[in-house]
Amino acid sequence: MPHYFLGVCLIDLAEREFRRLMEHRHHREDALQTLALVQFATGDPEDVEAAYRALAWLEYELVEGSERPSFPKPHFLPPSDAWSVGTLLRNLDSALEAERLAA
Repeated sequence: MPHYFLGVCLIDLAEREFRRLMEHRHHREDALQTLALVQFATGDPEDVEAAYRALAWLEYELVEGSERPSFPKPHFLPPSDAWSVGTLLRNLDSALEAERLAA
């Protein structure tokens, strides 16, 4: 499983704009996972606009009393070249190919 470092500007944004998420003992992990998803999906460790939108929706869904964002909920997909990297099907295909070559 690959590990990614989060961009500093994304963490700064989260700590500055979404303090209730980042100071909560459970929601902090959700916020960091959301930032990792945004960074992976956009391919940009400095895409603060996408991160802001994702965290705004996360805060609305998790933190009681949060206002509903006025923009649509973002749905992230990984970059097209990374769509199958690390997936079960790709791993299975690699294992089958190794077996075919060994036979």
